Amino acid sequence: LLPLLPFLTVSAADVERFQMVPSVVRFDARFAQILFSMRDAELSIGQEKGSGDGKVTITLKEGPWPGIEFHDLWPNWEPYSVLVLEIENPGPDVLPINVRVDDFAHRRTQRFDDRFNRKIELPSGRHSIHFKIAGIRDAPLHRQMNMQEIDSLLIFGSEEEEGRWFILHEVRLE
Repeated sequence: LLPLLPFLTVSAADVERFQMVPSVVRFDARFAQILFSMRDAELSIGQEKGSGDGKVTITLKEGPWPGIEFHDLWPNWEPYSVLVLEIENPGPDVLPINVRVDDFAHRRTQRFDDRFNRKIELPSGRHSIHFKIAGIRDAPLHRQMNMQEIDSLLIFGSEEEEGRWFILHEVRLE
């Protein structure tokens, strides 16, 4: 059974991922940590007071684009109209945050103009940030993104923001 353990874990994560939809990820899910990786950032998982829902605090470390990358996402975003980030800046100053969405076709080019990129000037406090799916689809310069083949979602800062942090409460599709 030991050689089958990685396969069984990934299979269980896939079932859980399907059950999460329309949430992109639920931080309180058993296998959630398989669905994301950190890029020059530190992660602390907590729970929302009252609801018990998961949330994560992401502290930006030294590096060119520190943050969190969600991979192995539910790939079909076509039935939805909005990507929603429930995100909080606990600091007193505006925090510049970047949001990036790639589809599978982007793997071939890796060009900046072949994906969705948005910079948010995140004021202090908790916010619900909405991105229209049509805007994500139309973001690549020379093509439309395939909304049935979404590959990854990244939320990150820059090296100038080292030591700052933000709290991600929820990432969902509506």
